[in-house]
Amino acid sequence: MPSDPALPLMSIGVPVYNGERHLRVALDSALAQNYANIEILISDNASTDGTEAIARHYARSEESSNKGALGLPPSVAARALPSSYGRT
Repeated sequence: MPSDPALPLMSIGVPVYNGERHLRVALDSALAQNYANIEILISDNASTDGTEAIARHYARSEESSNKGALGLPPSVAARALPSSYGRT
Protein backbone atom coordinates (compact mmCIF):
# COMPACT_ATOMS: atom_id res chain seq x y z
CA MET A 1 0.00 0.00 0.00
CA PRO A 2 1.46 3.40 -0.92
CA SER A 3 2.13 5.66 2.02
CA ASP A 4 0.06 8.78 2.60
CA PRO A 5 2.16 11.56 4.16
CA ALA A 6 -1.02 13.36 5.20
CA LEU A 7 -1.57 10.64 7.80
CA PRO A 8 0.59 10.31 10.91
CA LEU A 9 3.26 7.64 10.56
CA MET A 10 2.40 4.47 12.46
CA SER A 11 5.34 2.28 13.41
CA ILE A 12 4.84 -1.41 14.02
CA GLY A 13 7.67 -2.96 16.03
CA VAL A 14 8.31 -6.67 15.65
CA PRO A 15 10.80 -7.88 18.27
CA VAL A 16 11.78 -11.45 17.52
CA TYR A 17 14.09 -14.19 18.73
CA ASN A 18 14.09 -17.55 16.94
CA GLY A 19 10.69 -16.72 15.46
CA GLU A 20 11.13 -18.53 12.17
CA ARG A 21 7.88 -20.46 12.67
CA HIS A 22 5.73 -17.36 13.18
CA LEU A 23 7.53 -14.38 11.60
CA ARG A 24 6.02 -14.72 8.12
CA VAL A 25 2.48 -14.74 9.52
CA ALA A 26 3.22 -11.75 11.74
CA LEU A 27 4.74 -9.73 8.88
CA ASP A 28 1.98 -10.67 6.44
CA SER A 29 -0.57 -9.53 9.01
CA ALA A 30 1.20 -6.22 9.57
CA LEU A 31 1.53 -5.63 5.82
CA ALA A 32 -2.17 -6.38 5.30
CA GLN A 33 -3.23 -3.37 7.37
CA ASN A 34 -5.23 -0.81 5.43
CA TYR A 35 -3.72 2.23 7.17
CA ALA A 36 -1.76 4.04 4.48
CA ASN A 37 1.28 5.36 6.34
CA ILE A 38 3.01 2.53 8.22
CA GLU A 39 6.51 1.33 8.76
CA ILE A 40 7.42 -2.07 10.16
CA LEU A 41 10.62 -2.38 12.15
CA ILE A 42 12.02 -5.83 12.84
CA SER A 43 14.36 -6.23 15.78
CA ASP A 44 16.03 -9.64 15.72
CA ASN A 45 17.81 -10.54 18.94
CA ALA A 46 20.57 -12.73 17.42
CA SER A 47 18.29 -15.57 16.39
CA THR A 48 19.94 -18.87 15.54
CA ASP A 49 17.18 -20.13 13.22
CA GLY A 50 16.02 -18.72 9.87
CA THR A 51 14.60 -15.51 11.35
CA GLU A 52 17.22 -13.19 9.84
CA ALA A 53 16.81 -14.67 6.35
CA ILE A 54 13.04 -14.17 6.54
CA ALA A 55 13.47 -10.55 7.70
CA ARG A 56 15.94 -9.87 4.88
CA HIS A 57 13.58 -11.39 2.34
CA TYR A 58 10.66 -9.24 3.45
CA ALA A 59 12.79 -6.08 3.60
CA ARG A 60 14.07 -6.66 0.05
CA SER A 61 10.58 -7.49 -1.21
CA GLU A 62 9.14 -4.29 0.22
CA GLU A 63 12.04 -2.21 -1.10
CA SER A 64 11.71 -3.62 -4.61
CA SER A 65 7.96 -3.00 -4.63
CA ASN A 66 8.64 0.67 -3.75
CA LYS A 67 6.37 0.45 -0.72
CA GLY A 68 9.20 1.06 1.67
CA ALA A 69 6.99 0.01 4.55
CA LEU A 70 9.21 -2.60 6.10
CA GLY A 71 12.76 -2.41 7.28
CA LEU A 72 15.36 -3.18 9.82
CA PRO A 73 16.69 -0.69 12.37
CA PRO A 74 19.75 1.13 10.95
CA SER A 75 22.25 -0.81 13.05
CA VAL A 76 20.90 -4.10 11.71
CA ALA A 77 20.18 -2.87 8.19
CA ALA A 78 23.76 -1.74 7.67
CA ARG A 79 24.92 -5.27 8.45
CA ALA A 80 22.06 -7.23 6.93
CA LEU A 81 21.41 -5.30 3.73
CA PRO A 82 24.66 -3.51 2.84
CA SER A 83 23.88 -3.34 -0.88
CA SER A 84 20.68 -1.36 -0.41
CA TYR A 85 21.12 0.47 2.90
CA GLY A 86 21.09 4.24 2.59
CA ARG A 87 19.81 4.37 -0.98
CA THR A 88 16.57 6.08 -1.85
